Amino acid sequence: MNAPESSAGPGEVKINLDTEIKLMVHDRLDRKQYARRVAQRIQQAGTGSSVVFGLAGPWGTGKTSVLNMITEVITTENADSWSVVAFTPWSAGDSLTLVEEFYQVIAGAMPTSTEGKRVRRALAAAAPVGSAIIKAVGTSAIEKWIGEGGVQDALLAGKDAFAEKVGDFTAAIEPNPFSERFRAVSDAIQAAGKNVLVIVDDIDRLHADELLSVMKSVRLLGRFDRVHYLLSYDEETVLDVLEKTDLASNNRSRARRYLEKIIQYPFALPPIQQVHLATEFREHLNAIIKAHSVIPATNSVTLTDEDEDEDEDNMNRESIPDLLLGVLPTELLTLRSIYRLCTQVDIMLTLVGGNSELDFFDATVITFIRLHYPALYKQIPRWRTELLGSGTPTIGKKEVTAEEKQAEVARYTDTKDDFENKSVYVLLVSLFPDALPRPKGSYTPTRHAHCQIRDANYFARYFAFGLPAQDIRDSDVRTDFERLTDTGDWSSTSIIREALPIQERRRLVRGKIMQQLDVIADASPQMCFSAAHLLTREIPTDGADLVFSRWSEVLYALTGHAMSRAEPDAARDLISGYRNEFGLSTTADVLARPIELLGINQAKVLAATSEIRQQVLERCMTDLTTAIPRDQRGTHSILSFIHYLDDDLWQQLSEQAQALLHNGDVSVSLASLGARFVSMSERIDSDGNLKVVHHRFESNDFAKLIPRDLWKTDELPIVTQADLRPDDTSLENRTVYATLALRQLVDRAES
Repeated sequence: MNAPESSAGPGEVKINLDTEIKLMVHDRLDRKQYARRVAQRIQQAGTGSSVVFGLAGPWGTGKTSVLNMITEVITTENADSWSVVAFTPWSAGDSLTLVEEFYQVIAGAMPTSTEGKRVRRALAAAAPVGSAIIKAVGTSAIEKWIGEGGVQDALLAGKDAFAEKVGDFTAAIEPNPFSERFRAVSDAIQAAGKNVLVIVDDIDRLHADELLSVMKSVRLLGRFDRVHYLLSYDEETVLDVLEKTDLASNNRSRARRYLEKIIQYPFALPPIQQVHLATEFREHLNAIIKAHSVIPATNSVTLTDEDEDEDEDNMNRESIPDLLLGVLPTELLTLRSIYRLCTQVDIMLTLVGGNSELDFFDATVITFIRLHYPALYKQIPRWRTELLGSGTPTIGKKEVTAEEKQAEVARYTDTKDDFENKSVYVLLVSLFPDALPRPKGSYTPTRHAHCQIRDANYFARYFAFGLPAQDIRDSDVRTDFERLTDTGDWSSTSIIREALPIQERRRLVRGKIMQQLDVIADASPQMCFSAAHLLTREIPTDGADLVFSRWSEVLYALTGHAMSRAEPDAARDLISGYRNEFGLSTTADVLARPIELLGINQAKVLAATSEIRQQVLERCMTDLTTAIPRDQRGTHSILSFIHYLDDDLWQQLSEQAQALLHNGDVSVSLASLGARFVSMSERIDSDGNLKVVHHRFESNDFAKLIPRDLWKTDELPIVTQADLRPDDTSLENRTVYATLALRQLVDRAES
C-alpha cells in the first residue's frame, strides 16, 4: 500500500480498497529511490548463488507497493536478463501442492526457448519428491541443512523417510535420486540464461506450518543458482508465529536466529514521513468533507450576554483536518489505519445521515477511539452523566485532577505506555473540554459546533450507528422549519408540530431549530410572524413562561427578523397582532431575551415595540400602586416582567416610583413598593390546601427601582417576626415580609 488510487466521481467519497500502487509514477511517499536501490542490490546477485532477500515493515506501511516498484525497475530496465514472478503460498492446500506451485512459479519465469522448456520438465520431475522432502525433514533439524552443501545433506537425511511416502511413483518417473534431479534443474536454469526473482509477499499472514514450508522451500528446494527470493513480512508477527513452533519452543531469541538464517539480506522499509501521512490524511478527510458537505464550525447565533470565545474564532480559521492532526496521536497512524479510519467515518456519517446529524471532528475522534481502544469506546457511554456535566464538583466532593482522571482512562486503553495514555486522555478532553480537567503541558482549545458529542441531544448518536430511538433528524427538522417559514403554515406531516405536545421531544426539536435559524434569512416578515403564531399556539408552557423553556429565543428570531425587514408601520402592526392574540406577558417573554442573529436590527425592533414597552411600563406602575388580584400576579405584576425590563425601562420606573414617594402619597411607601418584590411560590398539597413553598425578597431588583441609599429604616413601619404569616401571599403580608427584609439589609449595611 502506498497511497492507492481509488475511483470516485465528482463529489463522491473515494472508496478505500486498501490496495497497493502498481507503478512508480503513482508513488506519493518518496519511496521511488529506495525501491530502485533495493532493485539494484538484488540484481547484483545475478548469476551467483541463490540469495534470500527480505523486506521488513509493519502492517499497512506500503510493503506491497514497494515490491511493485522493485518489480517495475527490474523488468523495465533488465527485461532481457531478469524475470520477476510472484509466489502465493496460501493458495496451496497441502505441502505437495505448495511445492508444485513453487516450482511452477519458477518454471513460469523461464523463457520459451528449448532451454526454458527443459527447465520446466526438470522442475515437474522434481516436484513430487521435493514435497516428500518437505514432509520428511523435521523443523528441529532443518537449521542444520542451511549452509554449504545443505541441500545434498538434507536429501540424504530425508532419503529413507520420503522413500516410503513416494514409493513406486518416483521410480516410475525416473530412477535418479533427487540430488541428480536438483542438479539437472540447476544446470537447465544456467543454460536458460535467465535470472529469476521470486517475490513472496505477506508471509507474516501464514500459519506456522505454512510459514515453515515456505522457508524450507526457498532455502532447500529452491536454492538454485540465478534464482533469488524477496520475502515481505512484518518481523514482529513472523517472530510471534515462529516462537510458537517446535523449532523455537517459545524462545524468541531462537525464533529470531532462525529468521536471520533464512533471510540473508533483510531490507528495512523506511518509516513513512509524517508530512506524507498528513498529506494522505488531509486528502481523504477532505474527500469525506466534500461528499458530506461538512461546513466548518461557526457561531452565528449567540446570546447577547455571552462573550465571543477567542479559542472558537481561532478554531474556525483552521481546517478540520489540521485540527484533527493536532489531537490525534500521529505516531499510531499508518497508511492502512488512515484509510480504515476515513472509511469508518464515512460509514458513520452515511448511516446517521450526514454532516447535518454529527460533528465531523467529534465523529472522527470517537471513531479513532473505537478502532484503536474498543474497551474505552464501550466505557464512554457509562460515563455519560459525568462527561455531559460542567466538570464542577458537587458540594463536599473532592475535585479530580487530570492525573487521576488519566489513570482511570488508562484502565481501558490496553497499554502501559504513559505517553500513549496521555495522548488518549487528550483526545477525550477534546471531546469533553468542559467536563474533564486538562492535563499539564497540553493545549486543547474548546470548539463550539453543531451536533457535538458533548451535547446531550446528540451524545447517543455517536454510539448508535444510526439514529437512536426517539431522536429526530436535524435535516428533517430543517426541512419542516423551512417550509413553515416559507408558507406560514404547517405541513400535513409536520415533525415539529408532532413533537410539541411531548416535553422531551419539544425540548429536542427546539434545540435543533436553534441550529437552523439561517433558514429565516429569506423568509418574508408576514410568513415569519405566521410561523410565530402557529408555534405559540401549539407550545404547552405547563405554567412556566416561554423564557423558562427557551422557546422565546426561537420566537424572537422569527419576530425580530420580521420586524427588522418590514416597514416601520407594518412592523408595529405585526407585533401588535401578536400581542392581541397572546397577551402582553407572552409578548414580553418573546422579546425579553434577544439573540444576535444576522439580519436582526435591534434598533428597528425597539422602534417597532415602543407601544409594547409603554404598555409594560404602565402595567408595572399599576402593580406598584394598586393591589392586583391574585389570579393576575403571573401576568400583571412587576416581577412577571423583570426579565424584560432593560436599563431604560428601569430608569423610567425608578423616576416615577421615587416621585410617588416624594409627593407624600400615603398609599405608596418604601415598604409597599418593596412588597411587590417579594416572590412567593405556591402549590397545592396532597390534602388540597394551598401552600407557599418558596418566598424571597428580590433585593437586587428592588435596588434598581429604589436605590439602596434611599432605604431608610425610619420610613419603615414597626413590625416583628410574629406579624408574618408564612402561607399568606396577600399584599399586606408581603409588606410585612419586605419590611423585615429591608430592616435586616439596612442594619447589616450600617454595621
